[in-house]
Amino acid sequence: YTVVEPLGTLFLTDYLEKHGHEVDLTDYQSLKQTDGYDLVGFSILTGSHNQMFKIADEIRGKAKVVIGGPHAISFADDCKKHADFVVRGFGEKLLLKIANGELPEGIYSEADPPTDSFISQKTRNKLYLDEKRKNNVLKNVITTLCCPFQCTYCYNSIVQKEFPNYKHLPRPVDTVIKECKILMSYPLKVIVFQDDTFGVDLPWLREFKEKYKKEINLPFHCNIRIELATEERIGLLKEAGCISVTFAIESASEKIRRELLKRHMTNEQILQGIAILRKY
Repeated sequence: YTVVEPLGTLFLTDYLEKHGHEVDLTDYQSLKQTDGYDLVGFSILTGSHNQMFKIADEIRGKAKVVIGGPHAISFADDCKKHADFVVRGFGEKLLLKIANGELPEGIYSEADPPTDSFISQKTRNKLYLDEKRKNNVLKNVITTLCCPFQCTYCYNSIVQKEFPNYKHLPRPVDTVIKECKILMSYPLKVIVFQDDTFGVDLPWLREFKEKYKKEINLPFHCNIRIELATEERIGLLKEAGCISVTFAIESASEKIRRELLKRHMTNEQILQGIAILRKY
């Protein structure tokens, strides 16, 4: 049972509660009634947006609706037709201002990330009220904000053009280790790191390897870019406890990757990376 846990929403939950607000966390399918809520927020992905808009329309009038997430980056005006507030970019600071009643209804953008992102045990407990999630032995952590690459099919390529401060930023290793320790209080066999590209920053990865191996020492899975699969990087992953990785090439054609997708990796680099993965 593999599932991507809603880490972005968990960060928002923790941030609001740290600043004095009460937050409930639920899957939208389980949202039967909204009595008593001041705000109901959705993080929306393109593809599921029409379904989410319908739910938002049913809630408006009973509670103020906030829409954020990747879909709001490119389609803020469409989102505003179904929401009182639309948040583009990093949501923590803006969502707090909305919850504080400091902003009138409208569309808002935030380019600067928070400096203290964390998911506490209290917030994890909210997620794991769902027994299936709690008992799932694969649990998720994310170690960076944003992705250093700009593949054309990914919303990162759009965000980075508009928000120059929206860039790859590793979280402090100690913060990541602290979150991993929290996960160890639930059923857990493998930690799945959800970064688009894990371990890009080698000094960070060296520190992570030492502390993760000493303080966590659990198998983990991560996503990598195959052209970054160097001897040192993959060796560090292996030493830290990595048991498997996911990587994508999107197309076997160098021309399509280079000119259409902006993925600047050669076939030779892909094959070299695979050889190093097999070695370790």
